[in-house]
Amino acid sequence: MRAWRLDSRKPVLVPTLSLVVAAACVTPPQGIAPPETDSVTVRRQERMSTYVTVSVAAPESPATLAAIDAAFAELDRLEALLSEWKDASDISNLNRHAGQGPVKVSPELFEVLQFAYDAGVASDGAFDVTVQSLAGLWDFRWQTPKIPSVTDLEARLTLVGFRLLTLDKEAQTVAIANPATRVGVSGLAKGYVADRMSAVLTARGFPNHLVRCGGDIYGSGRKKSGRWTIGIRDPFATGIYATVEIENEGISTSGNYERFFIRDGVRYHHILDPKTGRPTTGLASATVIAKRALFTDSWDTATFVLGKERGLAAATRLGFDVLFIDEAHGTASTPGMAKRITVAPPDEAQ
Repeated sequence: MRAWRLDSRKPVLVPTLSLVVAAACVTPPQGIAPPETDSVTVRRQERMSTYVTVSVAAPESPATLAAIDAAFAELDRLEALLSEWKDASDISNLNRHAGQGPVKVSPELFEVLQFAYDAGVASDGAFDVTVQSLAGLWDFRWQTPKIPSVTDLEARLTLVGFRLLTLDKEAQTVAIANPATRVGVSGLAKGYVADRMSAVLTARGFPNHLVRCGGDIYGSGRKKSGRWTIGIRDPFATGIYATVEIENEGISTSGNYERFFIRDGVRYHHILDPKTGRPTTGLASATVIAKRALFTDSWDTATFVLGKERGLAAATRLGFDVLFIDEAHGTASTPGMAKRITVAPPDEAQ
């Protein structure tokens, strides 16, 4: 799920979910009429150093294409605010003023940071936007792997902690207590963008669509044939482990297979525990389904860090579905997720 790598100035986004063309016939939700035809208009563009795909359940027309263009324009607007890789962005300005008191930020950045702060509280720090402060310590590229020294890691960990942020909703300001602390919203920005692109499409009169920002997806309505069906990647093979249908929901996956290297038989991957600054162990992937892609984009990481027992407890407490696949190929899920997934036959999964 992590959107932009910590070990390079060039952002890299890696898709973790595969769109599967399949659907089941179900009753449409109140307020969204089903499409009248089987036509689906698809546009795919390279953005945010990944591929962003918009699929609209409607025939191609000037109105359809204009709506898709408007959705991509919203993506560009938000990226200009939220990307820590753009010097002129809102978040880069916030980081430049770390330790200098409250900084006025855009409503969009404030919304994302408030959500991130709340996720930090609810996950007991398993999700933490200040983990960006560890940038440069690790390099998970197999060509140039890098493991930080204990001394360097311990020094940087003093800069990590979402409670170093102070948010003032009324003033729309954010203050970073430590001048060396850095904030990065790459762990939830793609989900937020998917939600916002979806809102633009609906406002333009196309409520039946699927927006995919790398591996973070929001599905609104359905195709004429039924719900949008998503494939959950098998972390140990090139195919899919299972499929799941979504409708007016987001879905995201975090996995230890996205960026990693192996040294002395140990797999080092890019999902770091904010409390230790080291890659987590135990899980191979965590898939979350909830009503907002902003939520799934952050909580797939949070549950991955929490692990199976604490992750399932959080899902039960907060009311979302999760599927875990562990390093021993075992699985665990919430009851709701267990009812929803269809495990792919071995021949299809491969």
